[in-house]
Amino acid sequence: MNLMDINFQHINTFLLTLAALASAYAAVRQTQINKRLKSLNDFVAVAAAPENMYIKIHNVGKVNLYLHAYSYGISLHKYPEGRLLSIGTADLVFYWLPAPAWNIFQNGKIEMTLFLIDEFGKKFTARFGGEITQGDEQNFHYNLWSLRTEEKNWSI
Repeated sequence: MNLMDINFQHINTFLLTLAALASAYAAVRQTQINKRLKSLNDFVAVAAAPENMYIKIHNVGKVNLYLHAYSYGISLHKYPEGRLLSIGTADLVFYWLPAPAWNIFQNGKIEMTLFLIDEFGKKFTARFGGEITQGDEQNFHYNLWSLRTEEKNWSI
């Protein structure tokens, strides 16, 4: 074996090691990218809008959700089984909640929380704020706005 063969073997070993390291790095990065894409595909988001004497709840995320309870301030309403909030952005896919009564508003303001479980068993809360815009105890109008939807291990 001459010196040129030995150098060629060293270079070949070095290049193979470099290719293996680059492949391992690419595999790790691809796994990170896939996890990020999955989290973007499986996001949870809920919108709420007042409509007459009801609140219209829309699941605007990418996974089915089950509503197990909701609260207006300290007033909690539980369901014996979760109510499906199916995926969809069309105006036909929604769930109705009864509007809060006048006496639930504190100084004209209200907080609403939805207690949700997604189709994978993760628990979430969706929080909303609101306030009376006009009217009296018998006939009033109010606005709602989203505050935050977050994964939270709640128990009720």
